[in-house]
Amino acid sequence: MLSSKRHFTVISGNKEHGIYTSLTPSSAARKAVSKLCADNKNKKVEFSIRETTQLSNKKIYGPYIGYMQKLDKPIELKGRVIRYKPIAKLKKKSRKMKGGVIEILGEGQEGIVLRPNINNPGNSDTVSKLITATPEQARELIAFEEALNRIDEAGRYHVKMLGYREISSENINKIPNINQNRKNEMKKYNFKITYQYGGISIEKFKLKLEEQEKKYVDLINPQFIQALLRGILNCFLGIYVFYYRGIPHSDLHADNIVFLLENPEKMRMIDFGIFLPNIPKIFNSGPDPAPNSSISANSSAPNSGNLIKKMKNSLIDFVAGIKELFIQINRFTTSPINKQILTDFLTILDTVKRQILSREDLDSNRVKMESLIAKIQ
Repeated sequence: MLSSKRHFTVISGNKEHGIYTSLTPSSAARKAVSKLCADNKNKKVEFSIRETTQLSNKKIYGPYIGYMQKLDKPIELKGRVIRYKPIAKLKKKSRKMKGGVIEILGEGQEGIVLRPNINNPGNSDTVSKLITATPEQARELIAFEEALNRIDEAGRYHVKMLGYREISSENINKIPNINQNRKNEMKKYNFKITYQYGGISIEKFKLKLEEQEKKYVDLINPQFIQALLRGILNCFLGIYVFYYRGIPHSDLHADNIVFLLENPEKMRMIDFGIFLPNIPKIFNSGPDPAPNSSISANSSAPNSGNLIKKMKNSLIDFVAGIKELFIQINRFTTSPINKQILTDFLTILDTVKRQILSREDLDSNRVKMESLIAKIQ
């Protein structure tokens, strides 16, 4: 069985150091805090982490603010007395701009994602992704996004592209209320894609629960959990639909699955693990299976080497991320999920994961999962 462990290095200043093995970026960040604050429990540290897992796209997470929090009551673990626990919080990065606040949702090797759309700051339902691309790369990327939109025209499974355009340094300079140093950093980008706003990622939601932020903890009730589980089921159906059509999502980490807090059933995928210039071809242009009926594969499987291998690893990571989300829900809320229902749901998820890769009919397990969701009270 493939390991779901991932590898990260710490970026502090202009240097990268350390190798931290973990399931998620947030848990790797906490390990880094323990190391960085080992000699001084009272100091605060600021850092980012870069994923260095084999076949990953070297995505950067953060920046994080880290410190050691003293426990109210020491605990004993494996013969050691633990008096502090590492805390790693994502540093809030926002700038005021005309019509609202511009928020950096993510930044890495591929580019930067800003909300709202920089050309329409009053519309919080859209985001801008700024990238650096040659004309040929831009054409291929847009063709790929348009293919995703054709497969999922309603945007049920993925966050849809709404538009695109070239941008210049002049466009960057016109963004109001951004300091000049930040604008200078953004001038390397020459292309903008506009997407729907997909919501908060599973990874960020887990962090909010772990930090026990009242706004997020108060959301948890049986109705919210039911909607969240339906969203997860919808996401797995989407993974299958795209794979059936020849597009494997090869970066299914908790950061790339987003949902709306007001409607967690609307859970969708972003960032298919595609980074320029490695854009896959569309292998199968046949009709996609109906999402609410029997889903069976009758076309030849795509053959894309590393992308398929990465998807196998990604599915393992996705299921691990969901398990960690459920742990946080049960640990920090007063509305825990029934243990037997949770166990059965996760068992079926593992089966569905295998069925997706072998492209078997998912319908019977979809019905079983919906039946389990209905039992939550």
